[in-house]
Amino acid sequence: MKVPQAPGRIFKVKVKEFTPNKSMLWQDGFAPMFMGKRFFTLQPCADGTTTFTMSEVFSGLMLPMIAKKLPDFVPIFEQYAADLKKEAEKN
Repeated sequence: MKVPQAPGRIFKVKVKEFTPNKSMLWQDGFAPMFMGKRFFTLQPCADGTTTFTMSEVFSGLMLPMIAKKLPDFVPIFEQYAADLKKEAEKN
């Protein structure tokens, strides 16, 4: 994954878990030194809509040393969620 906030860096995320129509987990890093996990979930609602959520967790021994060097992924994933919503609502 390439992000504009980190030019020249490539994040090699791997899909570690996937349940169709329910959830997905992306993971990058090397335990126990540093690990980043991003969780995606879909929750059906009674009114026929679906709630999409994302959360991210960083951990590892090196986290205190590199936390300030990590780009802010929030705007990127907010745009991702907005684009996903737009595509999902086309039909």
